[in-house]
Amino acid sequence: MDDVIDLRIQRVLGDDESSESSESSSGSSQEAGESLQSGQHARRAEPYVSYDTSLPALHSYLGNDLEEVSGRTVLDDDSCQTIPILTLPGVMLIPGQTLPLQLYNPSTIAMMIHIIHSDHTFGLINSSSVVTWDLGLSVASGYTSRLDLPP
Repeated sequence: MDDVIDLRIQRVLGDDESSESSESSSGSSQEAGESLQSGQHARRAEPYVSYDTSLPALHSYLGNDLEEVSGRTVLDDDSCQTIPILTLPGVMLIPGQTLPLQLYNPSTIAMMIHIIHSDHTFGLINSSSVVTWDLGLSVASGYTSRLDLPP
């Protein structure tokens, strides 16, 4: 993973903290005292932190054995389609968002297997919402893996 960047974390002291710290430290230099009086905030450097920017998008907590299922169905504007619907409580998708799913219900798993082998498209509805919407998103499956649990 080449997308590793270094971040420098600095703590910016507020006006109250900087006045308290300047009063409590009697050995501070005159230059530091002048910069605090002129309204500039004192900064204390913290160590570098290495952060891999590709990790959030990888969803590595789902495992390393993900299989990419390529293909996407592009629907025509104003077309009426019949697609399978998955209902999940408290989920609202935004275009471009990745939604990791861990499914346990056998009928839902069978539906998703059918979706993967057909056109990869399904709908998602927030089952706890009482509002009926005129618009929605179609969802495309991107990566799959199957975890076989012992009986």
